[in-house]
Amino acid sequence: MSSNMMCAGIATIAIVTLLLSNAQAEDYAMDEGNKIQLLNVSLWLDQPSWDPTGQTLAWLQQESSGAWVFELWISDLTNPGNEVRFVQATEEIRNSPIAWSPNSQFILYTTKALQTNPLLDRPSIGRASAITPDTFDNGFIRPDDFGFANDCYDVRDPSIVLTSSGYKLIVSIISWCDGPVYSEGIFAMDINDSAVPNLASVVKILNTSNLFVNSVLSPDGDTLLVEQPWTPTSRRLFAIEGIADVLSGSTQPITGIGANPLVHLLNPEDTYATNPQASQDGSLIFYTVDITGTFDESDPGTYASSDHDIAVVKREDAIVDIPNPRFLNSDGHQKALHSADGGTRFAFVDVNFTTGVSLNLGTLNISTTIFVDQSGVSAEEIILEDGSGLRLVLPAGTTIGGIAIPGDGLITITVYTPITPFQELALADLAGVKLTRLFGPNGITITPPQGSTATLTVRYTDAEILGLDESNLNIVEYGNGPPLTLTVVSRDLVNNTLTVEITGFSKFALADGFIRPPGVGMPISPWSMAILILVIIVFSAVLIKQKSPA
Repeated sequence: MSSNMMCAGIATIAIVTLLLSNAQAEDYAMDEGNKIQLLNVSLWLDQPSWDPTGQTLAWLQQESSGAWVFELWISDLTNPGNEVRFVQATEEIRNSPIAWSPNSQFILYTTKALQTNPLLDRPSIGRASAITPDTFDNGFIRPDDFGFANDCYDVRDPSIVLTSSGYKLIVSIISWCDGPVYSEGIFAMDINDSAVPNLASVVKILNTSNLFVNSVLSPDGDTLLVEQPWTPTSRRLFAIEGIADVLSGSTQPITGIGANPLVHLLNPEDTYATNPQASQDGSLIFYTVDITGTFDESDPGTYASSDHDIAVVKREDAIVDIPNPRFLNSDGHQKALHSADGGTRFAFVDVNFTTGVSLNLGTLNISTTIFVDQSGVSAEEIILEDGSGLRLVLPAGTTIGGIAIPGDGLITITVYTPITPFQELALADLAGVKLTRLFGPNGITITPPQGSTATLTVRYTDAEILGLDESNLNIVEYGNGPPLTLTVVSRDLVNNTLTVEITGFSKFALADGFIRPPGVGMPISPWSMAILILVIIVFSAVLIKQKSPA
């Protein structure tokens, strides 16, 4: 599992039950107990963005005079409370998404600092050092790099994603000089670890005059999430499929959005939605939306009467126009969201008109409600995913044991993070601990039907297995007796996943060889300090509804 899934923040959350096609019910809720307020100021904050290691957060912050200009700030969360300004307001950073280089040493941003005509606002993309403050190149990527005039075109809204064909940089190019404002399209290109683009690799992936901004590519490189300013009170979000074929050159750029089977509208046209994000495994889509319908971007005074909330859409549901989102029903005004590369943690901005603007971290709880008969047998296949690549699969006919079966047969299994992001970071150097998960308590048994297997899949990154033998990685179960190395069902060295057979709900660790994790009664052997990821996973069966037998 990826250590760059280390973010999340939210206010008060209510759980909403979601019905899925396989008759399971999924709940999404922010864990209020894990919420951490990183920063609270009287200035505007926006565009939070986690670096690939999951240890550092960058964001844009209004400069101290109160003028509507922004500075780039960074915080190393292994040393919280040490926020540093890296680019000053004089560099005229636009309030637009920012993106980290793959090596976490640079940040891309949108700036108009190179524009010499004060009447024009034609941004380019700058690159700042994330190591040394006030070290930057405001002309890092310019319109003329793509053959467009610098005074007539924008290049803006950088986003970076690791796809199966390497790291890709996505940018928008907008024309201003030939009549009405229109889009030249969305472009993708290969980059190196320092985010230096290979301009010879530039591919136009979306060819439409419709104005699109804040574009994000899904991790598999096939779905483009884009935001379209529509009216002052509405912004439309689209999920556009088929991008992988465009990147490979097998098809032409996607054209048009009307009546195109590859283009799916995510929200009603009369709603104001923004900040689309994809989870690490691409299974979840997040965005923020004004659920009151009162926000008007031309009238800042309407913000106080609006209520911006975080919405979740399963990607498999996004193939239908305007799928029903799962609202997290959080207090406050969630203006800006960043889920890093994971689906279980967030950094986000919350606006409180009494106490100020805050930057928050927190974690997401995901649960699924299943039905079993009085013998504990589930007639349905049970699948639970957390957006990071963690996937539990219990085949139809699996018997759940080790607990009392409630009268109505309803059982809830929940995956959540039992410690705060700061606590998680503090564990990062302890025996290779990278990530924790809790499905607690221990002791539940799993007996699949004959010929079937119950499986747990874990996804990891190349950075997390640096120095380890990937072909020797395994998952070790502990907590209910001596450590037990589990049977490997499949090992995907290309997509960095490991799937094992499980027979009960317990704690698990992904490791290179046999381990004895901390806290089980014996010291860790010296060589076991090379653990890749210690994933504390306790699968929890929580009875959500009980009644006495008649």
